[in-house]
Amino acid sequence: MIKSVAGIIYLKNKYLFQVRDKKPSIWFSGFYGFFGGLVDKGETPNQAIKREILEELNVSITKSELLINLNFKTKKLEEKRDRYYYILNLKKNFEKKLIISEGAGFKFFSIDQIKLSNMIPWDITAIYYHQLLIKKKEFRPK
Repeated sequence: MIKSVAGIIYLKNKYLFQVRDKKPSIWFSGFYGFFGGLVDKGETPNQAIKREILEELNVSITKSELLINLNFKTKKLEEKRDRYYYILNLKKNFEKKLIISEGAGFKFFSIDQIKLSNMIPWDITAIYYHQLLIKKKEFRPK
């Protein structure tokens, strides 16, 4: 099973997304997705998200909270995936100091600006769940 992490950075009602490189050797080339990556051997998912965000954005996380853990297998992926999505808090004004070291860039999108056709599919699930929580939608039986 492949374990990976993704960081949800939500600032002023917008999500921060990585613009993925347009390389035929990577999954979802040219798509938008959350920053993150693989969990290294001997590392916890929480340690992995802190390392990945520091490596990819050159910023430290002040707080991380697990939002959702998705375990899935798709038609095209050969191995099962275990993906951990964390809500991240970063230092104030972090967006002015971002140094992207992976991907083709970054972009902030509001929920209304997100286009399903160019988003990593499982990231959409995490966004939808996050939106339910922040809008305090009741989804549990009474």
